[in-house]
Amino acid sequence: MRIRVHRSTALTACTALAAGLLGPVAPAVVGMATASASPLPAIESVGPIPTVGGGSGTIWPTLPAGLAQMPRGGVVSPESPYLSVPSLRSTAEIPVRVVDVSRQLEVWSGPLVAGWTRIGATLITAREYRVEVQRATGDWMSVGGFSVAPRGAGAGPSISAGGMMVAAVSGQVTTSWESEKAIGPAGGASVALSWASNSATAVPGLPTGWQLAASPGQWARLTESTADETAVLRPGTPVAVRAAGSTSAAVSLAYPRRANLQVSRWVAQRRIGNGPWVTVPVTGLRRTATGITGRVNAPRGGGGVALRFGAVAEETTVWGPASAVVAGGSVVPFPLSQSPVALAGAGVRSLITPGDLPASVRLTGWDSSQLTFTRNALGVYEQTGGAVSGYANSITWIGNETWEFTDSDGGTTRFVNGRAARFTAKGARAAQYTFDAAGRLVSLANEIDRVISLRYAGSDTCASAGWTGYGFVAPPTGMLCGLDYPDGSGTEIGYVTAGASAQIALIKDPGEVGSSYGWDALGRLSATRSPLATSAAAADVTAADVVTRLHYDGTGRVAEVVDAPATPGGPTARHTFDYPSISEDDLRDWDASPTAANAVTARGTTDAGDSYVPMSTVYQLDPVTWRVLSSTDPAGLTVSASTGPTLRSTTDKAGRVTTYGYDDL
Repeated sequence: MRIRVHRSTALTACTALAAGLLGPVAPAVVGMATASASPLPAIESVGPIPTVGGGSGTIWPTLPAGLAQMPRGGVVSPESPYLSVPSLRSTAEIPVRVVDVSRQLEVWSGPLVAGWTRIGATLITAREYRVEVQRATGDWMSVGGFSVAPRGAGAGPSISAGGMMVAAVSGQVTTSWESEKAIGPAGGASVALSWASNSATAVPGLPTGWQLAASPGQWARLTESTADETAVLRPGTPVAVRAAGSTSAAVSLAYPRRANLQVSRWVAQRRIGNGPWVTVPVTGLRRTATGITGRVNAPRGGGGVALRFGAVAEETTVWGPASAVVAGGSVVPFPLSQSPVALAGAGVRSLITPGDLPASVRLTGWDSSQLTFTRNALGVYEQTGGAVSGYANSITWIGNETWEFTDSDGGTTRFVNGRAARFTAKGARAAQYTFDAAGRLVSLANEIDRVISLRYAGSDTCASAGWTGYGFVAPPTGMLCGLDYPDGSGTEIGYVTAGASAQIALIKDPGEVGSSYGWDALGRLSATRSPLATSAAAADVTAADVVTRLHYDGTGRVAEVVDAPATPGGPTARHTFDYPSISEDDLRDWDASPTAANAVTARGTTDAGDSYVPMSTVYQLDPVTWRVLSSTDPAGLTVSASTGPTLRSTTDKAGRVTTYGYDDL
């Protein structure tokens, strides 16, 4: 009953705006001549939603700590997630490291105690990582991998209000807009914009927090593996000491920890007398804060024994100077050589040898999701992780900076110079993309060459530059200011100053309709006005106050959403949120026993005023993935799911059970 009342309130809002505010112009549609003589008012004349103060406290919410569960897991927050390796719970302590798969770069190392640790590093969103432990022999063994989600705001259940989605776990908010469609026989093409709090990905041509997506097609960019730095620090001189009667030497090499993070692995070579350099294993190799230590087999031989170490980055080995193995004494590192060695081709492509293919290739989607492929010993690229699984996904080098990715459904994206150029679906072209030198999408063509063009301030004509008299600011140079459609119509984008930069305040679509966005002084979304209310406000200024408003708490989470009133100044519904507190103990409990007893709770409550009883939806969540285990609506009806590594079954509100089975793939 409460749900029906709430929907009735929303319907009343639409009816009041349409009948009450647009009522005076209704007679104009009776006769065509009258309609043509009375053009619709320009919606930009309403002006932007005023920017409000941001208050004090944290700007963006801190996401709950995540847990990467081996052998295959994922985390939402990149900030120092916990790590669990169940197969090593009986091992008291063992060295562990985390490797960025796409760069083959160690990003953190430390001890794994009883199969549990916390990664002491901030990882990269939408990135794939491999977890390795060190055996007693000194070599590293993979125990699994995990990925970091592209955008935390999309994880877990969300509550919709006023064209916005509030994440029930993190308190983040998202909103989106979609362009007119370039119609075609296979479905056509369109462009979408979305904004999310905590959005860390900068998109060329868009203000902070916004992302652009083109449809059809999922993938926007391709990156070949490169070194993060253009130079690798040359290793210092090793100190090798052989005890009396021993055939091995304790070795020590000074090397700064920061530079060590760039080294994917260390190799050692030994030379006896004037013989050749021979690669030898390093037993018990350990990376420390000041360098590396280990043991190397160093038998006595004529002419003495010499050792040297090489730092491997991007499959390029940078050798340090050699030193002789000495007898007795303690290991004292020599002064470190500070001469950096440039890696030929760094920042351009793979460094294996000139002309060789890269060691890894990473695809980035329009939504910042990623897929990573690594080249095996046979030269074949294998998918090693990412947002979309599929044993049939493949990446192929075509030549001349051109690649093609084909997914398991038969969709193929061609990349040229690192950017998506076209998308074909089962052999038929579905979309063609054009980017400018700044990396901005400038056109999208559908399957029959109907084109949506994107305009940017400074290089194209921007109608919204003339809106300054209504309270807008001119679009900043380089920012998206409009789109043109195949039928000659267009969308215009207006800006306001919000915080330290400009933000999108109005997206005006054909027909004098558009979505309005309000911001606070900290650059956060604070209000939205629907297309209906924006059009109504052009005819009656009182409708300008028919907006949905957001309020944040001191931690940066959404504390309250106030729905737009049915009529200007009328009553509203308020949405409040009880967010779960996810601690290390919660993660440990779930890791040990993933059952409903160890779930965490989130709640969303709607209060329509004193005449109504507040109604709540309650979610029971997996604290690791934020998946909904059960949800109970205001009527007390529950939907539940049984999960493990995959979804096992669901139970709907009527008690009907659906079970799921999976093949070996």
